[in-house]
Amino acid sequence: MINNFNKLLSPIYPFYNLYPIASCRYGIEIVLRTIVQKKKKVQSKLYVVLPAYTCQVVENAILASGCLPLYCDINETDWSISFSEFSKLLNQLKDQKKEIIAFIMQHTYGITPVDRAKIIKICELNNIDIIEDLAHCSHVFEYSSNLFDDNTTAIIGSFQSSKSISAFQGGMLGIKKNDKESNEIISSILANEKQSFSLRLLLAQIIDTSLNLIDIPFSSAKKIRSLISYFYKGMTYYEKKFIYLSYKKDFFRRGKANFITILFINIALFNLRRVNERRMRLCKIYSEKLPINNVIKSQIFNGNILILWPLINQMHKDILINNVNNNIISNWFTPNIFPNSSILNINNNGIFPNAEKLSSNSSSLHTNISKLDEYKLKRIIKTFKIN
Repeated sequence: MINNFNKLLSPIYPFYNLYPIASCRYGIEIVLRTIVQKKKKVQSKLYVVLPAYTCQVVENAILASGCLPLYCDINETDWSISFSEFSKLLNQLKDQKKEIIAFIMQHTYGITPVDRAKIIKICELNNIDIIEDLAHCSHVFEYSSNLFDDNTTAIIGSFQSSKSISAFQGGMLGIKKNDKESNEIISSILANEKQSFSLRLLLAQIIDTSLNLIDIPFSSAKKIRSLISYFYKGMTYYEKKFIYLSYKKDFFRRGKANFITILFINIALFNLRRVNERRMRLCKIYSEKLPINNVIKSQIFNGNILILWPLINQMHKDILINNVNNNIISNWFTPNIFPNSSILNINNNGIFPNAEKLSSNSSSLHTNISKLDEYKLKRIIKTFKIN
């Protein structure tokens, strides 16, 4: 099963050794634990930078590793961390003699960060490891195999039910092939930490996979998936307000993926090309009728695919909400502007104007919808004019 997992994904990420894990958040946690162990850090406060526009589970993974999250404002063009804001934050921490050991490069909605190259360079100069969060990415061979070289420490992917490729649960961890020490540490951790079996999870995986195989896209089966997520308790109490001991004991969502989870990931990956063809078709329609900016337009042209399409035109947003099935409109991604841990407030007193602005208008369209939904949507947006 693991061999098949690697056979399907290794061509897309050729510079990385890939490991199937129980969840994306667990991948972030153990990469950070590995970085701390490699650097032999003993000081109590080690910081990890992440965007102010993100999901609660990212912060939780940082806390679970023993590090502290440090939020940074984003660009309006790509919903990812601004290079200028990161540079300011880096200088501020140097003045305070505080250390950043890692940077979470989040590809929000699947958009490649415009400041990626500049951030990689400044992190290399300051000995900061980069973890690329690809939870929203679509794993397109033609696009990703050329983008993700060996400039970053690790890549993290998600196969959770709301992501591009759904196995209901599971994730992917990639460690640079030429980083022997990190691969040894990760292998050792995964040999001792393994995902537990859950009958409720198995039932949820069977239902979710059945919906995928009979070609009912995520948006069209939204109510069913919400029901099975509630039944399985996909986001538990300790994640909404981080509780360290409860989090660390949950080996249904932590550890090396068990045989069943790997099986469902493999089944999902067999549908990768078909699902991505649908997503790309929708992205091209959205790019023409509901444009965001030239950066994203260029990425779509070059083969990138977004998991969700942000609605930035209020008029278009109002028309769509009033005239199409609500399953197509998503408010699924709820950004976290002021982290509930509130451990530190050292950058701009916790003020993130771009993240706050974009989070106030977070409605978006799914890029994986049924043929009927696609037909209805095309009828509505065909008369839209670019303003």
